[in-house]
Amino acid sequence: MTSRLYTGNSDAVHSAKREGTKTFVDYCCYLFGVKSLGIFVNRDMVGAQPPRKSVHATWRAVDLGGNPAQLKALIAFLYDHRDILQVEEIHDYSSAYMPNPNGYGAGYRCDRDAFKLWDAKNNGGSKGGKWAHVEIAPLMADHPDLVHAAFKKIFS
Repeated sequence: MTSRLYTGNSDAVHSAKREGTKTFVDYCCYLFGVKSLGIFVNRDMVGAQPPRKSVHATWRAVDLGGNPAQLKALIAFLYDHRDILQVEEIHDYSSAYMPNPNGYGAGYRCDRDAFKLWDAKNNGGSKGGKWAHVEIAPLMADHPDLVHAAFKKIFS
């Protein structure tokens, strides 16, 4: 796999829904039985100093809830196909994919192309969470046809 540029929140707050993100979420829910806990929210990142907007404000991030088996399968699939799906970040708050003895989970980011375990000092989420956070690239977020094509290629 390859290291890719991380977009973060550089595309700022989006006033309109991004159909590619919705299509991506629909595939995840259908394939893995997870539930969307939300895509868009215009808020600051938790704990960010100085305050800056969450990627949820860009319409490119989603939180997906499920049981440990569902989350492990989802995260493994997204990680295995991260390049074709243009996944920029995965937060495994549940420790389902990458067990973390201190309970804080782990995170993948495309610019380092690896997962790392979190601790209380570098945790991006909640200890003992029951969800995964996923961010996709702007191009995918804006083009549901590219999302369909990516999933079709994966399953062909």
